[in-house]
This record gives sequence, C-alpha cells and structure tokens, in this order.
Amino acid sequence: MNDALFPGAPQAAYPSVAAHLRLAVESIERDGWAILPGQLSAKACAAMRAAIPGLLAAETAEIGGPENMKRIGDEGVSRSPFLRDERFVEPAALPDVLAIARHFLGAVVQLNLQRVVVNVPGLAHGAGVWHRDHSYQDFTTSRPVSLTALAMLDGSRVENGAPSLLPGSHRFEKFPTFDYAKARAVRALCAPGDVLLIDSAIFHRTEPNPGPDTRHAVVTIYTVPLIRQNVDYPRLLAGRWADDPVLGPLMGYATAMPASDLDYRRAKLERGRRVARDRSVAPAPIPAKDA
Repeated sequence: MNDALFPGAPQAAYPSVAAHLRLAVESIERDGWAILPGQLSAKACAAMRAAIPGLLAAETAEIGGPENMKRIGDEGVSRSPFLRDERFVEPAALPDVLAIARHFLGAVVQLNLQRVVVNVPGLAHGAGVWHRDHSYQDFTTSRPVSLTALAMLDGSRVENGAPSLLPGSHRFEKFPTFDYAKARAVRALCAPGDVLLIDSAIFHRTEPNPGPDTRHAVVTIYTVPLIRQNVDYPRLLAGRWADDPVLGPLMGYATAMPASDLDYRRAKLERGRRVARDRSVAPAPIPAKDA
C-alpha cells in the first residue's frame, strides 16, 4: 500500500503519546471515539460483575426501594461503585486510558463520575436516547474538555445492546436530522475487557438489549478541573488516597473547592510544601512582615 502524501500535505503526529496509543488518539480527535483492547483481565471483569448485584441492592434500599429507583430513572445503575468496592478503582485508573486523558485534558485529570450500567434484556434504559455526557453542553470546543471510558465487562455486541455512536458529532453544536443519524450511526463492538473511549461530546446512545444475556459496563467520565465533579469525592473519601500520586489528583484532592478564602490559602501553602518536599528542596521562607 502506498502511504505517500500529496506534496506539502500535513500529517498529525503525537510524539508525547506511546506509539500503541497514537491511532486511538487520532481516532478520538477526528471521529470522537476509539476502542482500547484488552484493558481488563477476565478475572477482573468476573469479580466486578459478581459484585454488581450487591451494589444495586444496597443503593436501591438506600433510596427506598425499586419503585423510587424507577421514578428517578436509575434502574440498573450503580453510582460511584468504587466508594463501596475498591475493585472498581481499577477501571478508573487504567494507565492507557489516563495517558490518553492527559494528552487531551492536560496534566491534571479529574474523575467527574463513575457508574455501573446494567443493560437488561427487554428493559428500556435511560441512556437509550441520543445524548452527550454533559447534558448542558450545546457547544463544541477545539479539543475535548471531557472523556468517557466504558469498560465492557461482557463485551458489547449487537446481540446484547452495543451502543451506537455518531462519528464526528463532537465537532458540531447541534444534533443532525434523524435521517442522517440513522444513515451514519455505527455500533461499538467490543470484546470483554475492552474499553470504549469517547469524547464526551459525541452523540451516542445505548441500544435495546434483545437478550438473552445482560450487559454490564463500568462508565468513568474524566474532565478538566474547570468542570465540577458530579459528587464531592474528596469529602466522601475522607483522605483515602490523598497522597497517592495517581489516585489523589484523579479523585479531585488537588482541585477540591475550599470552604473559605483562608482554606484556599492554607491549601496553597500545603501544596507548596508538598512540591518542595517531593523535589527534596527546603520550602522557601515566608517573608517577614515589615515592622
């Protein structure tokens, strides 16, 4: 195959990204989505799948029963599962996913939310309409401000309701005609353990599951700190993972909203001490107030 370019034509290069991720990065940039194969082991997928019924039962009891879950459209959804079961931290902190997130979002990547989505045969799902993952985003940006990673615990096939995507729609403010969407939509077909990584601004939807098998996915959304977290994770975690170099910033400790201006200043001082300590340099003295 001849890969030569017309003289003078530019070609994108991504030198800061590992070679095995460059095609995925370019696909997300141009099409709005990519599949990262083999991110989770079969053992990890099975363990998380086995934990999901308990998570759903606990959350359903908290809200007052299944009728209340149905009333708020949260049937088959577990929110922030990593808070109850640390096995769900793994799909949130996958190295390849975070490497791509840092490429697009910058050095400080924030976990906006995590949820488990269970696509039961014959049951309509709230995500079954065309949508973006930030409901109020009716604008586009020159690069993503948010990425969504769907870790497919069972894989995604037409037979179990694989999601549909509208390639390139992350570059347009408005949804196209339904005729266009029907003609151009593609299904994201993944093996168990694959991650579907999308620009959160791409229009997508969960398709009905014709059965007989239930489909489980762990959905994690990453944002720039400009966007607030869906839940106050630093407060809920109460210091857990605060000093972890990967999970600390990811959970929002570095960008948590201070309770007051004094807390803001204290946090800046603390970050300064940590930077100095990490670099094995003594902190600069605070200038004395003039007499």
